[in-house]
Amino acid sequence: MKFYLIRHGESEDNLKKITSRVDTKLSANGKAQVKTLRDEYKDISDKKVIVSNLFRAQETADLLGVNAYEIDERVREIDLGDFQGHSFDELEKLYPEETKKRFEEPYTFKFPGGESFTDLRKRAEEFYEEKSKLDEDIVVISHEGFIKTILSIVIGKKEAYYNFKIENARICEIEVIDGFPIINKLNYGD
Repeated sequence: MKFYLIRHGESEDNLKKITSRVDTKLSANGKAQVKTLRDEYKDISDKKVIVSNLFRAQETADLLGVNAYEIDERVREIDLGDFQGHSFDELEKLYPEETKKRFEEPYTFKFPGGESFTDLRKRAEEFYEEKSKLDEDIVVISHEGFIKTILSIVIGKKEAYYNFKIENARICEIEVIDGFPIINKLNYGD
């Protein structure tokens, strides 16, 4: 089986360089990115598609021409709680202690009103373990944090999370053969 992990198109918040809010929409460029991906990757409709419950991921699925998909909250972005909708400079001013602690304790720090990376990893592991046993390929339309977490899970090192950059409207492909994951492609699509 294969996972085709697709990050949503560029959002308005990505464009503004602020931490994404739950209801942010795709930017004009993000819509164009997704349409380009749709033109190149035409066989999405014959696969099971799972989409985050966040609007930008669902908008991406719609623009890709996906007629039917399952929404699964486990593939959503990390919940940044009170950190949502702010630039990194704003966060350092609004939450100086929390921002410092976030970098000192990157895996256990819980965003005020949100999740920790440990929380994200737990739900990503649960999703991966469940879906990797399927006999069918699946497309997951999700977010950079979730995709980086899945990649770090298949490598077996949580620290690897920081070794990946996931581009908007690009695909990462993981093939699972007899329970063994192989990362075939990163950020493909043009």
